[in-house]
Amino acid sequence: MRAHMHFIVGMSRSGITWLSRCLNLHPAITVFGQSRFWGKYFLLPKNGMVYSADERRQLHRTMRSFTWDCTVGDSPGCFKGLDLERFRDLIDSVFDGITAPITPSAHFARLALSIARQTGKPIVIEKTPHHIKHVDRILAAYPQAKFIILYCGPYDYIRVQRAQSDLPFDPIVVALLWRRYHIACQEVMALYPNQAVRVTFTELLDEPKNAIARVLSFLEIPMQDLSAQMPSCRLTFP
Repeated sequence: MRAHMHFIVGMSRSGITWLSRCLNLHPAITVFGQSRFWGKYFLLPKNGMVYSADERRQLHRTMRSFTWDCTVGDSPGCFKGLDLERFRDLIDSVFDGITAPITPSAHFARLALSIARQTGKPIVIEKTPHHIKHVDRILAAYPQAKFIILYCGPYDYIRVQRAQSDLPFDPIVVALLWRRYHIACQEVMALYPNQAVRVTFTELLDEPKNAIARVLSFLEIPMQDLSAQMPSCRLTFP
């Protein structure tokens, strides 16, 4: 089985998980995350080419430690019959099956392909918001990859971040964070207009059916009204 691989990136806590779970309802799409593989936890091989056995073990520990809460769980749009422990077992099987030195791109592809085989879907999309800052690195590994960019305006972003019960709120920090995301989103859209599509937070709230239709058209995937199968995105936010 061969899987096509794409990425959901952009502004965190602004409907990106809802969008991921919505797309995961499509019979041709599997969405998983957050792997953080190409960003915060990217492990550059010491020799610049392939992972050593020690590096593979380090990466295995890191990947296994995540909760993978994007589409692992009982909520609509999550994997059916694939809870966190079974997902970690899948990760174990990927790492156990690698005995020779392997490049980062080949390693990540094996993980994506294993998930595609588990779900029986030909298109795999990985979701990590801050990967928007590492699109060049991803494209160096997968030149044909496409990017779904979730964008949120400054005032909405501040309101959403203020409402997060598990995060401290500092308006200056949030404003600077938005600015970094904004610049990264603008750069990717300018540099790779044919490989990126932007979906706004407002669009997910007010016109979710149209937003999903634009994403499916961009990915050249048959249309389905996926948003109708999900609780409203508005229910997720104050």
